[in-house]
Amino acid sequence: MSLRVEINPKYKALEGFVREVAENGLPDDLHIIYDRRNRLGWVERDGLKINIKRFHVPKFPNHIVYVTLRKSKAYRSFHNGMELQRLGFGTPEPIAYVEHRTPWLAESYYFSLQVDLPTIRHKETTEEGPAIIAALGREMARLHSKGVQIRDFSPGNILYGKDDAGEYQFQYVDLNRITFNQRDHKELMSMFKAIFWCPEDIARLAAHYAMATDGEFDRASVEAMEAYARYHRRVARHQQWKILRRRYLGKKYKL
Repeated sequence: MSLRVEINPKYKALEGFVREVAENGLPDDLHIIYDRRNRLGWVERDGLKINIKRFHVPKFPNHIVYVTLRKSKAYRSFHNGMELQRLGFGTPEPIAYVEHRTPWLAESYYFSLQVDLPTIRHKETTEEGPAIIAALGREMARLHSKGVQIRDFSPGNILYGKDDAGEYQFQYVDLNRITFNQRDHKELMSMFKAIFWCPEDIARLAAHYAMATDGEFDRASVEAMEAYARYHRRVARHQQWKILRRRYLGKKYKL
């Protein structure tokens, strides 16, 4: 089994710790944040809070695909984070990524600084909602102007805080599905699909996006709502299929 490690030069001093995790697994003092398909948590080392994400081991044939045709999720998370920062966007600072390889991909890890900020999940329903929606509309315009399409652009993946001037700032997590240099307008507008669950909030977001891009409000609103509608039709079809499948399998096994 081979070990592939890449360290952000700024955090070269942490290489020993990164390799220790790679060789021995997640540390015993990991503070768990999420533990389902992947495991996510943080530890404190050398005065730093370090976030570690261990990706689940891909099943066949993906465990082969990730060493032949595609980059691993850990690799993409690290390099996408570095590129977001280079372009001037917020994300917890990338530290390193690790891959265990045999003829296929086994375990992989992504290390970043732990950022103790809330997500925007459900914030649109609070007193801060209008200001967050306005700031996020401007932020989406800035992302699109630089050709950045975040495909997992959802409330749980967007952290927020305020700078010294009281302006909202955003940081992005779950970085393995980002397209850079995206010039397909429809693909960029697909980022409206799942950011809020209320159509009225999508319309408000599109209005602030249009103002920030000097675009037409009606066009932005229509395109945002189309993306929202396509996504929710797909979700509804998926849920219907799951119900039918459960019914069919239930009848099958009762026989």
